[in-house]
Amino acid sequence: MPQTPYTEDDVIEAMLDVTDNGLSQHEAAQKHGMPQTTLSDRLRGIPPKPEVI
Repeated sequence: MPQTPYTEDDVIEAMLDVTDNGLSQHEAAQKHGMPQTTLSDRLRGIPPKPEVI
């Protein structure tokens, strides 16, 4: 499955949607085009994985 491109800004906006706007993690992840596990990890304070070249 190809990886969908999303930016750090997308992650931040999704995090704000969850914390400030009351969206579920699933809804925010879909809205911003990222995996829900990525959003969940970031909300728990887990840093992003480095890009593999």
